[in-house]
Amino acid sequence: MLTKIIRKALGCFVASLMTLALMVSTAQAVPTTFDFTATVTDYSTDLSTDPFAGTIGVGNSISGYYTFDTAAPDSNPGTGFGNYYWPGGAFTVHAEIGSHTFDYHTGLQIIVEDDCGYGSIDPTTGCGPVNKIDLYQVHGIEHESTDITNQFLMFLVDDNLNALDNDSLLLTPPLLSAFTRTDGTIVSMEDSTYGGIYRYWIDYDLTSLTMRSVPEPATFLLLGAGLVGLGFTRRKNT
Repeated sequence: MLTKIIRKALGCFVASLMTLALMVSTAQAVPTTFDFTATVTDYSTDLSTDPFAGTIGVGNSISGYYTFDTAAPDSNPGTGFGNYYWPGGAFTVHAEIGSHTFDYHTGLQIIVEDDCGYGSIDPTTGCGPVNKIDLYQVHGIEHESTDITNQFLMFLVDDNLNALDNDSLLLTPPLLSAFTRTDGTIVSMEDSTYGGIYRYWIDYDLTSLTMRSVPEPATFLLLGAGLVGLGFTRRKNT
């Protein structure tokens, strides 16, 4: 089931890239960073030799962040399905497990679904009537080579349909306790068909999701004034 979700996520990601390549937005980028922590719940590899030499396992801590643009447009016209994409650059996902780092520079996608399901799609909402959920999904992707694709996936799911009110891009971190499922996967797949072997598969449970604080303009002014004052003091003393 999770493999199907990952493949669906990759399909949505590619579709987003094609759609946004045709869109022109004059909105000014407003970079925002959410920090997260998590705990590894499962680890596996299809390779004969563990690529991490046994240094990643259940119970390991994960820390990281993702940076996105709050001014990004929704590429899906449906009122219940929000699809937001950023083509890499400053907008990316970064994760760390011990000494191992995972970076996703090809692109970042955030999907927001409000009372959205599968089945026959309603063109107004962009959603189907089957197994409706509220969903906040983060998807980072890195094309390491022509036949190796690395993906970061974060799933916040509410089966009770109470966590989200619309499909707008969230400008503050969603409350984890509002969702019935808060987990994800860090996975590397080899073979251009995405149906080959898994170089590694790391499942995790999310433990925190917070907004990274940004100094207020007044803080910058005070810092600047302090540096200027320091410069005058040093000049006077010399």
